[in-house]
Amino acid sequence: MRDGIRRALSELLDKSASDGGVSLDGVAAELFPLDATYDETEEVIRLFEESGGTLVPSIDGEARLKEVLLAARAIRSESGARATVRAIASRTALSEEDVRAALFRGQMRGR
Repeated sequence: MRDGIRRALSELLDKSASDGGVSLDGVAAELFPLDATYDETEEVIRLFEESGGTLVPSIDGEARLKEVLLAARAIRSESGARATVRAIASRTALSEEDVRAALFRGQMRGR
């Protein structure tokens, strides 16, 4: 397991302990910046659960992904530049973590 992925797992376990659980969107938000593969994601989830982490239900991820992609396309058509996580978050009123999670969901779905 890559060091960054191992650190992300540790952070997820800490969040689970302090917040009473982590959603799959929360897992995605931690792994998206690391360009985690599908296999790495599956391993993190397995180890997370084996280590006592608690997965909690996610908000409707497909609806959030659609919202994020529509915002990204609008930003691109208006500015001609690639939409940043910050710009998408600002347009959608989602947190940057939620935007990253939605983008990761789309990335995993595309694999």
